[in-house]
Formats: sequence, structure tokens, C-alpha cells
Amino acid sequence: MYGYTEIEALANTFDMDPETLLIQWQDFIALVSSADLTDRSLPSLLELFHSPCHKDKNLLSMYPLVAKLFSVAIIQPLSTAEVERIFSQVKLIKTSHRTNLKTQTLT
Repeated sequence: MYGYTEIEALANTFDMDPETLLIQWQDFIALVSSADLTDRSLPSLLELFHSPCHKDKNLLSMYPLVAKLFSVAIIQPLSTAEVERIFSQVKLIKTSHRTNLKTQTLT
């Protein structure tokens, strides 16, 4: 039951039934593992949900809870590194000496 606590935490966070989500997740993982996919990135897996599958069904109708988690995962940033870089650049520009540059101190 590797990952069960994580699935349960995600289900509670996004108001989903944990058992249903776990079943859908295991089925989806089995499907992806059996398919010959070269690209398993989040955007390509999300595209799978909207492509026709078998018996006139798409994965979105087969695994709606997993699709919701993929949609959330693709819009949330994985890290705050970009924002931290901007703050570091501001620190390079606005040093402690430059904050004291006022008309009175220059004269």
C-alpha cells in the first residue's frame, strides 16, 4: 500500500473519497505502465485525459478524480525558486549602502 497515506491526504485536501481515488489511481498507473509512452510528463499525461480512449470513452470520464489531481498539479508551482531569484536580484540592486542615499547624505 505504498502511497496510500499520500492519496488519502490528497483526497481529504480536495474533498474526494479516498477509496475511490485510490482505485482510480491504481487503475490509471496500470494503464500508463502498460502503454508505450515515451513522454510521461504532467502536460502529456494530462493530454491523455482528453484524447479518445476505447469504447468511445476518454480517460477523463474513466478517472475523474485522477484528472482533477493532474489539473491541480499542473497549475501549482513545484518550487518557489523563481520568486527567490527575483528577491536575490533585488538585494543586489538595493544594498544597505544604497538605501542610505538621500539628498541630505549626499551633500
